[in-house]
Formats: sequence, C-alpha cells, structure tokens
Amino acid sequence: MYEKFLKLGTDYIEQNLFLTISLEQCANAAGYSLYHYCRVFNTAMGITVKEYIRKRRASEAAKMINETSLPLVEIAYRCGFNSQENFIRVFKSVFGITPSDYKKTRYSLHLLERDSLPVKVFREPVYPLPEEPKIMFIHSFQVTGKRNSTTFDNGQHLLDIPVFWNRFYAQGMYEQFGYAKEQERADYGVSLLKEAAADLYDVNNQRKGLDFDYLTGVKVTYDKKYQQILIMLLFPKDFMPYFITGQLTLMISFKN
Repeated sequence: MYEKFLKLGTDYIEQNLFLTISLEQCANAAGYSLYHYCRVFNTAMGITVKEYIRKRRASEAAKMINETSLPLVEIAYRCGFNSQENFIRVFKSVFGITPSDYKKTRYSLHLLERDSLPVKVFREPVYPLPEEPKIMFIHSFQVTGKRNSTTFDNGQHLLDIPVFWNRFYAQGMYEQFGYAKEQERADYGVSLLKEAAADLYDVNNQRKGLDFDYLTGVKVTYDKKYQQILIMLLFPKDFMPYFITGQLTLMISFKN
C-alpha cells in the first residue's frame, strides 16, 4: 500500500538529486508528515532518506568519473556536493575508496541505481538460495590477502563486505601477490569466525558471536615472493567448502 507514495517521494528526490533537498520537501511530495514519511521509508526501503540521497549522488558521481574527463571538483559540484572535501568524504564512506583512487582504476563499484531498492512489507525479506549448496572435496591451496573486520550486528557485514572488495580492486592489492590487472586469477572471500560455528548461538538460538574477520584475497602458489604478506591461509587437502551457483564461500573457525 505504500509503494505508490514512496515512489512519489523518490521521484521528487531524483528530479532534484543535484539540488538542495530537505526531508520536509520529500515528505510533502509523498503526501506524508515528516515523521511518518521517514519512518515508512526507512522500514520499507531498508535505508534512511538521507542515506539514499548520499548514495545516489555518490553513484551518479562515480558514473561521471567513469564516463567523462571532467575534473573531480567539477563533478563534485555537478552532483550536488557543497565542496570537494565533502564529496571525497561521502564517496569514501559509500564505496570505501576515494574518487581519485577510483578514477585511476575505474573498477566496477556497487552503485545504487534509481528504483533499484526493493520495497519491503514491514518484515525482513527472505532470500532463498537459488539452488542447494554443493559440498565438494578439493586439493590443498593457499590464499593471501587483506584482513578486514566486520560484524553480524544489524546486518553490518552486508554493507561492509562490498566495500572491502571495492578497496581490494581499486587499490590493486592483487598486484602485491604477483598478478597483473588483466591476468586470470582466482579471488577468494573468506569469513574468519572467532568462535566455532556451532558456538555462535546461545540456548535461545540468538546469535552471540557477532564480530568476525573477512579476508579479501587471491589464490597463490607456494613459491611466489610477495612485496608484503598481509595474511596467508593454507587450506588442507580434502577441505570442504560450500559452492553456491559457482561462487565459493569459505568459513573458517579459529581460537585466539
């Protein structure tokens, strides 16, 4: 029942994306009070109105960086940022890298497109697996990469992990491990749990082990020399990862 009114608000935002936008104007366009509009938007869209505006402006700026040769300061003002400093701060908070780093590499970012957010019905959505996981035995191999910290708390890991990969590609971390930009390689994301998987829930089936580390890395050989080893993991023979639609998910438990 809210989709029509939410779209009136987002349409107003999109029409004025690069101008000064107040929450009151968005609420008026949707036909709601300010309090009710912000509450419904946040619950149904999974993001606040202000965060939506920030991410949309940053996404449009990223497109402009990729598709034009305009100076960054010009892009900042065209996309509604009141200063280059504010533009850099927002861009980095959204994508995990600075606009200048992105301009050098132009790797694919997780952009927020217009009308791309699913509208929720005041309950958490269910995301079924596209197919059953496949458990496979594989030979031993080694992964080296950057260790990052995140948490399951409030689904923060779902926001952090795409940012970790943005940094990995934009900063060319794979080059530290002997790979050229266009060279074929296997990239791995590894969740490093601080408790055994069976110990992550209490007697009430509530998750208690909220914090964990996440490795963004590449598969490497034993004989390569690296400029800097950030973290190296050796997966033993007959290690059993889960394969889901061709993507490899690795979850490792360790004790301090």
